Amino acid sequence: MSDSNRAILVVSIGERTFRNRTLNTMRSYADRIGADLLIEREISIPFTLQLKCKLMRFKRKKIECYLQKMLSLYKALEKFDRVLLLDDSCLVSHTAPDIFEQVPRNQIGAFPESERADFRSYNYDKKFILKKKKININEYYNTGVLLVSKHQREIFSPRNLSKNLELFKSKYPDQAYFSYISAIEKTNVNKLHDEWNFMPVFDYSNDSNRQLTELPNDHLRLVRQKHIIHVTGYYKKRDKIIEQINLALYNDQNVRNSLRPR
Repeated sequence: MSDSNRAILVVSIGERTFRNRTLNTMRSYADRIGADLLIEREISIPFTLQLKCKLMRFKRKKIECYLQKMLSLYKALEKFDRVLLLDDSCLVSHTAPDIFEQVPRNQIGAFPESERADFRSYNYDKKFILKKKKININEYYNTGVLLVSKHQREIFSPRNLSKNLELFKSKYPDQAYFSYISAIEKTNVNKLHDEWNFMPVFDYSNDSNRQLTELPNDHLRLVRQKHIIHVTGYYKKRDKIIEQINLALYNDQNVRNSLRPR
């Protein structure tokens, strides 16, 4: 029986060939820790925000997807006290402990991507935010895994999104927005260890790795030690990588039986 005060939220828009595999791991996790699972396929964007997007002539297609991701938190936190937002390309291990017990209610749980020197997004967005907002950020967070409480809901409001819409012109729109607003509002962020948002990219300097259809065994052994594995769009064959990781995490028959497709 779920605890109606907390939920796991997934925004999955468009055709995602890997969706069933990842959602099954999240559903199993939600059942195990007693949380509701919310799956959003589309979130309504307020008309004024849609109009502003059109007037700003965003070059990147489907910018609305990133806005919907932020707005989904605003919507979910109207009903729930605490919400864990997961990208739909995340897999949750069957041994993952209850993340709600790891992060105090007065903090937002997020992985500090700025501590990964090999990731390119932080350096890009640090310069981007400085150019757009004249502010130098020191902390930069990945939004693939976010644990948020009701009193932090306003961060994701249409009003705040509209005021800072130019940040969605970044290559990493929602991360630029969240990292900026966390800095200016001095948001109390609990820096999650990478075991809660592990992105299995092991050498950004070698672009040929983007073509991989499976991870080497030594990398896979490391993946098995993590709680949440976040397979980003870095991989061209992301569905193949997710399939491999899913099998590695749930290779025991009894464990596989816990993944109840719906």
